[in-house]
Amino acid sequence: AQGNTDTVGMSNSLSNLGDWAFAKEDFLQALGYFVKSMALDSSQNDTWGLSYSFFNLGKTNIRMGQVDTAFFYLEKALRLANENDNFELQA
Repeated sequence: AQGNTDTVGMSNSLSNLGDWAFAKEDFLQALGYFVKSMALDSSQNDTWGLSYSFFNLGKTNIRMGQVDTAFFYLEKALRLANENDNFELQA
């Protein structure tokens, strides 16, 4: 259980760093952090975390002009949000 907690914490930290880079409009750096966060979420089958990772990847790809990629990730985020009753991402 401790390993999973550490992985979730690392994923959250990477996501926070991605948000920081996104706020600075360093979208390439943000993308790197969000991809690493997604990989950790995926390794733990953390669907709640994955929904946020996919959302973050989607919003970053929009800002980078990659609309098709953004749509792919945002659709995945919404699907997982619906499955997990994550009302924050459903809105």
